[in-house]
Amino acid sequence: MAACHSDPALPARSPDMLKSILTAVTAAAFLAMPALAEDLSVGHSKGSKDAPLTIIEYGSLTCGGCKYFHDKILPRIEADYIETGKVRFIFREVLRNDVDTALVTMARCAGRDKFFEATDTMFARQPDVIKSAQAGTVLDTFIEIGTPYGIRD
Repeated sequence: MAACHSDPALPARSPDMLKSILTAVTAAAFLAMPALAEDLSVGHSKGSKDAPLTIIEYGSLTCGGCKYFHDKILPRIEADYIETGKVRFIFREVLRNDVDTALVTMARCAGRDKFFEATDTMFARQPDVIKSAQAGTVLDTFIEIGTPYGIRD
């Protein structure tokens, strides 16, 4: 799957090379987390930058607990606190596996203005993603999820 483009002029990427890159990126992200925790400009945000309180979620798009928070808790926080200017919400991705990495890449490629819309779709489709990953057909599911955001391969 190409990240944000499908340029045939770019060199082909082997699965081993991709795994090495993903491992390095994941390790770097975890090593940087203490510094990132202090930087409120890192992540994707909703709400006023002037809100008196900031909530930071470290979430995985393949985590069942994160899906529960996204589906059941976050809508109440949005209605009662984010939309009223009391809270700024920041989402920071946690990459637990290759599927997370692909989903986060697609969400980012959707663009800043579509990031939360894309992650809403990904959380809604989480059972399909996990089932297709287990069946070895996750690429088809990625294409279904990514196509509305201009991500086709």
